[in-house]
Amino acid sequence: MQHHLDYAVAKKVRTGDREVEVTLPSMSVQGRPVILLDDIASSGHTLARTTELLLQAGAQTVDVIVTHALFMGSALELVKRAGVSEVWSTDCIDHPSNAISMLPAMARAWNRVIWNMADPLN
Repeated sequence: MQHHLDYAVAKKVRTGDREVEVTLPSMSVQGRPVILLDDIASSGHTLARTTELLLQAGAQTVDVIVTHALFMGSALELVKRAGVSEVWSTDCIDHPSNAISMLPAMARAWNRVIWNMADPLN
């Protein structure tokens, strides 16, 4: 299934445990809703900084989808203060933001391994 959504990848340079430099790609977000995808959210600093930059660039809203929602300490509050509207995470790690079940994808992958299926999405 194709949705024909625009996408881009921001660049991040970690300069310390909680310090990051984020560079947005040259793509207009003016007046557009943006969804950030991240694999692991621990301190929240990368998501917070990226959100600030997106909002400065004119994004209408910024929401977040994260695979592993660690959100240590006050990380979720930091992300929300930066301007994130919604946070959705997978249930790989138990967290109040869990909204995406990984069970169907894991079951398809397991079937592929067990039955040597050619396409894990069928």
